[in-house]
Amino acid sequence: MSREKKEKAAEAGSEAVRYGAAVAEIEQILASIDRDEIDIDELSQKVERAVELLKVCRARLKATELRVTQVLQEVAAESAEADEDEAEAGSEEAETEGPADDDSDAGAKPAKPSRRGRAKPDEDLPF
Repeated sequence: MSREKKEKAAEAGSEAVRYGAAVAEIEQILASIDRDEIDIDELSQKVERAVELLKVCRARLKATELRVTQVLQEVAAESAEADEDEAEAGSEEAETEGPADDDSDAGAKPAKPSRRGRAKPDEDLPF
């Protein structure tokens, strides 16, 4: 069997392994190596299995990171759209309501100056 076929078969078999189970199996392999429980004839197989599992874990982590990033971008885009909609709705309400009837000076006529402050007809005006 060629190396590519072995890798594809290993990936297909490893895809069924859940991330937590893969991590647990890697830890078990490492612990058995540390305790010298693995026969030298099995060592290469266990190391290969651990490498396969590491590849699975890395691929899952990368896929999860990409998906989380995508979801966060979608949420940010939806929030921006909602903010724009609220801003547009608020400006439309302000335009349709007209001037406020409160005690503010906006839109009010200026008060007439007293007789003392009036300009005389013969004085030069700035306009």
